[in-house]
Amino acid sequence: MWLSKPAGLTHQLPVRVEIADSFFKRARGLLGYTQIPDDFLLWFPNTFCIHTFGMAFAIDCFFVNKKGLVTRIFENVKPSRIRGVFQIPCHVGEMNAFRIKALGIEVGDTISLKRGETCLL
Repeated sequence: MWLSKPAGLTHQLPVRVEIADSFFKRARGLLGYTQIPDDFLLWFPNTFCIHTFGMAFAIDCFFVNKKGLVTRIFENVKPSRIRGVFQIPCHVGEMNAFRIKALGIEVGDTISLKRGETCLL
């Protein structure tokens, strides 16, 4: 996964991405996990909200529009919560709580799954 800052700096993030690209993967999400590694990111293409019902730990999540622009960030989302943009479909990345800040992801950054990609999935 690649992160581009508005000033033009682009670098690869040290994360291992799993794409929730099937009904089963999307329905399961992070349910059933008691923890995930700090380098793990679950990517939900074409969605506008997430929930943490039934989860055993807090997460960070960020919402990305179709052009790859980070539009919304939610940090330390505890179990039994709903977060989203509720307006237009976008993509969502979920990871361990406090990882977004550690990785330097901010609203206005551009995220892509492959270097040089302008459109995500």
